[in-house]
Amino acid sequence: LLEQHDCSTIATALESNYAILKSNLVGMAARHRSIHAVLAYSWQFLTQTEAALLAYCSVFRGGFTSEAAIAVTGASPVQLQRLVDQSLLRQSEHGRFEMHELVRWYAAEQLHSDPQKELQTHQRHREYFINWLQTRQTRSTIHVSQEPSLEQDLDNLREVWRWAVE
Repeated sequence: LLEQHDCSTIATALESNYAILKSNLVGMAARHRSIHAVLAYSWQFLTQTEAALLAYCSVFRGGFTSEAAIAVTGASPVQLQRLVDQSLLRQSEHGRFEMHELVRWYAAEQLHSDPQKELQTHQRHREYFINWLQTRQTRSTIHVSQEPSLEQDLDNLREVWRWAVE
């Protein structure tokens, strides 16, 4: 399917559905035929707690601190490190955690399967970042260039803003 389309068509399709990343090659193991199958295969090796934690982390956009993860997901630093060790989260040299967008997509799909948990997790995410902003507001205007941590969490703040507007 992908080889029949130009890059912009593929990019547009990927924005709405990562499930198009699949192959029908003969002889390929079923667990390697799609990105969904690869992630589902990896997911089965997680404990129930790890799977829930990774699903909760899917609410973050553009990375997050351990402080944010603890507040939003209830994770411990040891649990976060375990997900790093399993290559499901990355940790930068500055200590921020990041999740590959394909892993985030799959984890969000898992969270979406429990609407109550999904709602609660998004609510904790919003509350955390609203409180986070309030503690940093020392002036009537906050400038991103004067507060580097604002720039790092801009995607999370945009998500909170999007929710507020809706």
